[in-house]
Amino acid sequence: MGESTKFRSSDKFLASWQHLNAASEPKWRHLAFVLDASDQTVSFYVDGYLGWSAEWGSRVEFADCAGRELTFGRSFPGWKNGIEVEIYDLKMFVGAALSAADVLLLAKTPGAILKSEDLCVDTHFAATTPIDSLWQDDHGRDCRWYASQRHEAPSICTQEGPKCKCPVACLSFQPCYAPQIDHRHYQLWSRIQTIQKKTSTGTICLDALGQDRAEKHAEIKTSCEAWVSSGMPGNHQSDWLTDFQEASGTRIDFYNASSVCAEAVAALDEECAFDLAEVRAFTADAKRNGGDMTISFWVRPIDEASFLGKQFLPHVAFYSSLFPPEHNMVIGAFDSNPDGEIRIHSSCHDSTAARIFESVHMNPASVDGWTSISYVRRRVADAWANKVVIDLGTEELKSKQALCLFDPDLLFHAIEFNYPMYMTPIRLYPKALSVEQIQRNFYKLVDEMVMHSGELSKRLSRLYASFCVCNICLC
Repeated sequence: MGESTKFRSSDKFLASWQHLNAASEPKWRHLAFVLDASDQTVSFYVDGYLGWSAEWGSRVEFADCAGRELTFGRSFPGWKNGIEVEIYDLKMFVGAALSAADVLLLAKTPGAILKSEDLCVDTHFAATTPIDSLWQDDHGRDCRWYASQRHEAPSICTQEGPKCKCPVACLSFQPCYAPQIDHRHYQLWSRIQTIQKKTSTGTICLDALGQDRAEKHAEIKTSCEAWVSSGMPGNHQSDWLTDFQEASGTRIDFYNASSVCAEAVAALDEECAFDLAEVRAFTADAKRNGGDMTISFWVRPIDEASFLGKQFLPHVAFYSSLFPPEHNMVIGAFDSNPDGEIRIHSSCHDSTAARIFESVHMNPASVDGWTSISYVRRRVADAWANKVVIDLGTEELKSKQALCLFDPDLLFHAIEFNYPMYMTPIRLYPKALSVEQIQRNFYKLVDEMVMHSGELSKRLSRLYASFCVCNICLC
């Protein structure tokens, strides 16, 4: 069962709902209370988004309003809290509990008498979603600087420049209700990884199945040799080779029959093994959400070996199959874009398409610090919006190309790295985060990331080992 209503107030809401910051002028807000008998919980939604959920405390089926008056706020006998509000479009639903999607649809369907300018600003659906730009003021200070200084000197954001160009950093354009930035996600690794080159062309990270090193190497060698002996079959060989030839720098050549098996085994790095169950669960969730997804992580160069020329262009390929080589997503340096790009591969494509991939250009990565990289894919009507957010910069490609996975159950099961780098845990969100949410998360973490010069545990172990001579350690 559930209850849905729109209300308006010029005062602040109850302190217990402190996230419901009142607008500077009266605005309509949508509230929904959902009682779910399947798990005996009550959920409270604001403007279509979940704000709070908990156990009901008794049997939900006993919460019957028949023959009783419905009151809330300070009008209830003995209650002194609450505020005076106007109420419109009160609905009550009996039966199965409304889903989150049902509630969101109700919030986005205003009644006939409500004017759009009276509604709360929804940055997820509004035509003018606030996004920080790469603008700098006359002193060379960007939105990141204003975000770091806003708490100490709030008045700096009242200037017209940062107010308009840095709406996320300056909070000058807020939604009525901002959902949590850290949405439910899946994750590879629990600490920063130090990715070195195991061979001259790269490193391969595989799932961690509890196998020891010898078993894993033998399994990869056997799979590779069987594929090579059968003639290296693959439905997309020509496309992969074109991709390989257009890549700047080095990559593992999976179609070199004389060396691929030995090189693949030598490139394996057990230190970066990850839990395949996380990828499997993420893939299933993303499919249930219509294919929407967000993949996010931070990278940083280790030393001069991380660079291609004078640039740090992290090249990372997410493989759903190694033999034959098939990947739905590749991040890296290509001849077509000197700053790098993300290529999205699909096992199906339109008959008019020349290749099975689409590319989204990237902004340059930092050569001396951390760079935040996020890829967002979102369904928009009958098309797809592909966005790449590098720190605060955004690039977008809209297309009608569906993303057909080479493995319907796994977006990837192996990762190829071609240059040394530090990488944070990879977060996999089975939904499309807005650019505003990604930028807010960037501001939240950027100062903390500056303190991380690499993978602490390995750096300490190397430092300790350097002081050990002839079994005598200087500590």
